[in-house]
Amino acid sequence: SGPNYVCPLVQQANLTNANLEGALATGNTSFRGSIITGADFTDVPLRDDQREYLCKIADGVNPTTGNVTRETLLCS
Repeated sequence: SGPNYVCPLVQQANLTNANLEGALATGNTSFRGSIITGADFTDVPLRDDQREYLCKIADGVNPTTGNVTRETLLCS
């Protein structure tokens, strides 16, 4: 698995093609304004409001893991 990161504030971050697998997103982590095309969020615990927001902007496939961004976020 990938490295574990603690992500307290990643607003407006460019997470294009990032492998965030297993990262720890703290309770007040915010991804507002971030670019997440191709990012892999497998096993990243997210608040419901953050998951909902990310699902609205999620697209792409991570080139390293081959995982679809929307699927790694468990988007419906």
